[in-house]
Amino acid sequence: MRAVATTAPSAATPPALGTDAGLQRGACRLLAWAICLGVILATGSTAFSTVEWHARAAFRARFGRPGEPMVDVRDLVGVVRLADGAEVEQAFHTDRDDLDGLQLRTVNWKTTPVAADCRWRLEVEQEGGAPRRVLRTGRIDPRRAGDWSFLEIGFPALPDSSRQRLVLVVSGPADDPGAVMGLPLFNAAAPHPPAVVRAAEGPLTGCLHLMLLHPGAAP
Repeated sequence: MRAVATTAPSAATPPALGTDAGLQRGACRLLAWAICLGVILATGSTAFSTVEWHARAAFRARFGRPGEPMVDVRDLVGVVRLADGAEVEQAFHTDRDDLDGLQLRTVNWKTTPVAADCRWRLEVEQEGGAPRRVLRTGRIDPRRAGDWSFLEIGFPALPDSSRQRLVLVVSGPADDPGAVMGLPLFNAAAPHPPAVVRAAEGPLTGCLHLMLLHPGAAP
């Protein structure tokens, strides 16, 4: 009888354990890198938010609330010394309601002004040429005035300020105490009513550098 060669059935091919283990290790590394990246981004975001918060606080402490310019200004025209009964009035308009403050550019000629009776008042023009109505009043301590910086005037919000033509009036003491604050006047970058100046410096044609403040303003 002729022998017939037979082939034993081959065993099943074992799984490529080495290949799967490599894939698993690679996946683990990718996951670890992803987690690390997420932690770095989260930490960086938190750190940036913290730095931003401190920067905002420092900005407000140094410059006060950011406001909207009454009008952009260009070159300097002159400076009014708030003394000897000097008075400056500036008409302006805001497109927003709830105006609750103003920032006024001041100078002190690198000195510390003495305490003096400086006052401000906010008026609204009336229809038909009627006398202006006083809305808000207050005092300014000249010792708060910086040199070419902004001095903030705060007051209760005006609910309908966008529908009013407002006038800020700033007046100095009747005498001359010596070291005083001044209000610089500038040429406006766009058409705008100039300030009305009643002072010893004589007629000056320019605008106050005024910033308008509303609730919720933040740098």
